[in-house]
Amino acid sequence: MTDTSADPSLESTRDSAQTLASWTDVFWITGVIAAGAGITLFVLDASRDEPSAEVQAGCFDTGCGLLASGHF
Repeated sequence: MTDTSADPSLESTRDSAQTLASWTDVFWITGVIAAGAGITLFVLDASRDEPSAEVQAGCFDTGCGLLASGHF
């Protein structure tokens, strides 16, 4: 029979690795969902006409600055 217990000084390293693995799983799932949403929006938006963009500079109700809008 082999001893499966780890050196107690390495427990924090093990805990850090487990935490990193959990966060990696979260980021993979989030990335897949974001990519799916992006592809879906790209396909659904493909039926629009020509891309357009508009930039306005001036003073507005909330102050002076730039206002940009459009679709691609």
